[in-house]
Amino acid sequence: MRFLLRTTAAAVLLVLAFGVGGVAAADCADPAVVTHGPRDEKVVALTFDDGWSTPRCQKILETLVAHKVPATFLPNAMYVRRSPAFWRRVAQLGFPIGNHTTNHRDLTELSGAAVYKEINRDRRIVEQVTGVPMVRVMRPPFGAYNKRTIKQAANAGFPTLLLWDTTSKDTSRRASERAMIKAALSGRKGSIVVLHCGPKATPRILPKIIAGYRARGFRFVTIPALLGIDAPSRAVRRPWAWAVQHPAPSRLASAPEA
Repeated sequence: MRFLLRTTAAAVLLVLAFGVGGVAAADCADPAVVTHGPRDEKVVALTFDDGWSTPRCQKILETLVAHKVPATFLPNAMYVRRSPAFWRRVAQLGFPIGNHTTNHRDLTELSGAAVYKEINRDRRIVEQVTGVPMVRVMRPPFGAYNKRTIKQAANAGFPTLLLWDTTSKDTSRRASERAMIKAALSGRKGSIVVLHCGPKATPRILPKIIAGYRARGFRFVTIPALLGIDAPSRAVRRPWAWAVQHPAPSRLASAPEA
């Protein structure tokens, strides 16, 4: 049943996410499947999934801080538990963190109870590690979802399923880095770009992706800003504020805790 709703119900549910005039309403009680934000501003949201390689994740974070680019992370709890200091730093810098499940399993293959557990456990572990409330969006692994996924995500407190309209292809074994950059730069107004915190290519292509969008006059925004969802109360508005006072991004992961 993978992608069962993507062409039918997803189109209907998107109306719930974007009301008249493109105003996002993804933080409402009604469930919504979102692939992009309003198309009226030249903004794009970079998102980073998974987190299986902390050194590569750190390089991504260093690049975002150095270039003053807000972005949104969606790690799996199993990786957050492996590198708690790094993910605390991500949260302390003010980067929003969303739900991507505990173990990156295909939710369409699980029972309703198992789906709920994957989502709820991810939230609980990530919030315990970071000390910051999670943004109430959930990205299903592989982009796979069905009616049960939507229902259980809402039950777990995540009424917005966050998909994307632009992919970097950074997990592809066949795509060249040039092809990845071209794919990632195919976004338009309000696009959500999916990248991954783990592949070796991602830290290398990220500076060119940032430069490419800025050359076209785009601004970068977080998912909460793009969709009009309230950000965690303890998150700062400028993710790079810490770096301005501590200009040594290579030490981000090992920096003393605040």
